[in-house]
Amino acid sequence: MKLSVNESNVAIVDGVYEDQQFKDFHSYFNKLDFNYASNTGWQKVWRITDCQILGSHAVNHSQMPTNTPFDWIDQTVYLLAKQHFEHIVGKEGEDWVDIIHRPYIYPVGTKISWHDDFAYSGACIFYCHTEWSPYWGGELFVAKTSNPEECERLAKEKSKDSLNNIITREYVNPILNEYGMGFYFSPLPNRMAFTSGKVWHAINRVDQSAGDAVRCSIVSFFKKKD
Repeated sequence: MKLSVNESNVAIVDGVYEDQQFKDFHSYFNKLDFNYASNTGWQKVWRITDCQILGSHAVNHSQMPTNTPFDWIDQTVYLLAKQHFEHIVGKEGEDWVDIIHRPYIYPVGTKISWHDDFAYSGACIFYCHTEWSPYWGGELFVAKTSNPEECERLAKEKSKDSLNNIITREYVNPILNEYGMGFYFSPLPNRMAFTSGKVWHAINRVDQSAGDAVRCSIVSFFKKKD
């Protein structure tokens, strides 16, 4: 396990599991049941043009153990958050009270537009596909922004912008265009990315060159106390 990045709002851990354990988890992931995320209703963090992402059933830290490889993810995310990344996701009992883990698949043509996770204190993404090319897209984009209080206000305002661009033009664009820069992180296999709930981020569209390859991940959300 290697700590590759450790900033105030994002951290990257590579080589999370030994080769055989990672392969075993990928095999388990491959057997999960997936449905289009929109089947349960329009989750508006995904815009209509982001296309159809697939999701599986969520499992909470409070429900562990499951006696499945999901326990490995839960234990790793929990221990890393507690021991190394409290400055990013917050403290258990004060900032968050549970962790919600959900598997996702992003096939060719899918993405997720710029958004924040203010409903949570932080998040973690674990990439569990076995191969990824730098030409296939799917990168995690993290924007440089300022004024977190304004960003928090926007988190409430942007929920009104489901069918038009008024909120985007008047509120979101100024936040993202203030610097117009940031970082990108490739979804390398066996990598974990921790992000603060205050950070604005997006997932680049999976390119057509990926073909039948899909971006596989477990997204873990740190549920706020309130």
